Amino acid sequence: MKFLFSTSNLGDHNINRIIINTVRAHAESNGKLELCCKDDMLGSRTLLKSISLSIIYLAFKGLWISVFKPNKMALVSFDSIFIGRYAMATSYRSYDAYTNRASFIVGYIRALVKCGLYLKAVKRIIPLIDVAYIDHAFYQNGVFYDLFSRHGIPIYHNEYPYGLVRRETNAPETWEDALQVPNMNLSEQELLIGKKQLHDVTKDTKKIPYMLTEFDELRSIDKYDYIIYSHSFTDAQCCYGYDGGFNNIKDWLDFTLQKLKNSKVCVKAHPEIYTEGYTSQVVEWDKRLFEELVEKYKSYPNIDFIDYPVKNHDLLHIIDKSTVLISHHSNALLEGAVLGFKCIAARRGNWVNFNLFNDWISREGYSELLNLNPNELAIVEQKNLYKYYYALYYGKGSYFSSVWWVKTVASLTGFSVKEIVRDPTCINGVDPEVIDQCINRLSDELVTL
Repeated sequence: MKFLFSTSNLGDHNINRIIINTVRAHAESNGKLELCCKDDMLGSRTLLKSISLSIIYLAFKGLWISVFKPNKMALVSFDSIFIGRYAMATSYRSYDAYTNRASFIVGYIRALVKCGLYLKAVKRIIPLIDVAYIDHAFYQNGVFYDLFSRHGIPIYHNEYPYGLVRRETNAPETWEDALQVPNMNLSEQELLIGKKQLHDVTKDTKKIPYMLTEFDELRSIDKYDYIIYSHSFTDAQCCYGYDGGFNNIKDWLDFTLQKLKNSKVCVKAHPEIYTEGYTSQVVEWDKRLFEELVEKYKSYPNIDFIDYPVKNHDLLHIIDKSTVLISHHSNALLEGAVLGFKCIAARRGNWVNFNLFNDWISREGYSELLNLNPNELAIVEQKNLYKYYYALYYGKGSYFSSVWWVKTVASLTGFSVKEIVRDPTCINGVDPEVIDQCINRLSDELVTL
């Protein structure tokens, strides 16, 4: 018997049943598969049996590095897999990780050890695994992606910028490889379509399914040298891999503000921290951390904050074109770049196949970009921008596809896309026959990359 390995359980939620059973139905075109869930197959007893001297050494190594070499935490490896970045992201998914260093270190070591135990334990059953479904791979589950890709195991996932897709792993990969937008050969007509779509989204963020925020009117603002877009501090740190300079977004933002404190700077809060109704505690944590950041810099005369939800379109049309836009990996830069603003970003986004922004791969490289006179920064090549956005929006398996799996579930269950995105448990009371309809439709629509 061959297995479908899943990092998620069927549980009591219809959304999980839909995803896992869709994957199973799609994968079983080549024969029946037995579902093997991570928590069942790799429970506490199994993991305890995997404890060895190498795991004990890993724990002490993690402690030493987190105390004495914290800038190396993301680079800790086990069995040639960089598990440090997954352990670090897991530990930072907590408000306490930012307010209590000891709490973070304990969480990091615990996550590091668990990643190591997962790798040792799952190796015993790899010959039995035919396909895998991996969710939340920004965290500890990412080690399964890295390991399974080495063994050519097809992997299903549903992380942005894709919907629910199957990825054939013919060579060793890391999780961020699965999230890259492909650089496609496009016709002039397709470039125009990419241009139009980007302009449309810039004007109307309601076209973005995950954008659930109710925006306020932009109040009058000063003239700024730089606009900085904040991100989540606790959700999916290192989401596109270690950026080469910072362990988390808060470190990156602090560094940026310290470098630019003598320039006129405005920090725009991530709009999701003002979204009502999310079931994730991350939103509240991020809001508290952002408020503490505002308090920290309130005495700096050159640093202002937009600490209320405002549309990026409104902001971009009131600031001077000489303003430089800075983000770690935000799509807000796409909206600014298409209007002619110069942009600075980490190379580690889902755009590594494109030459878009003034980007960096190390703390030193980032510092050099911030030290440049804005006139020395490059303007985004518009053709590259349109190519990227066309591939992002219309590429195979895209999150924005007309058959994005959430749209299909919404059409069959009677809920809206935004209701499901905000709270996936809203469909728990749906009739089982409708759930089966979702599975059948989705398994037919699912694509392979």
